[in-house]
Amino acid sequence: MKRAGLSVLYLAVGLLASWQFAVLASRVAQRFSWPLISTRWHGCWDIEHCIVPWWTYAIIAIFIVGPAVGWAIVGFWLGRRITLCRLAASAIILALATAVFYVVFYLAVWS
Repeated sequence: MKRAGLSVLYLAVGLLASWQFAVLASRVAQRFSWPLISTRWHGCWDIEHCIVPWWTYAIIAIFIVGPAVGWAIVGFWLGRRITLCRLAASAIILALATAVFYVVFYLAVWS
């Protein structure tokens, strides 16, 4: 029960962190000339108006829930032996990884 509760708590924090870092990366992307990395991922990403392949939907789903699911998995794993130091270290590392995930996505894709 302790592991499930910690997993749900980490999932909620992961959703909040994902939302905030996605908003922050979007605002940074609007401020600077993007993309800074030259990739071939540019084009029509509007799923409402363009025909997009199935893997684009998978990328969108990973973009939305991927980091939060990662948070939940780490929370479940930490539930075996909880210490304050492990909780703090994991939260800091996960927050940095979530921020890097969204910033790299906007660096590579946002045009």
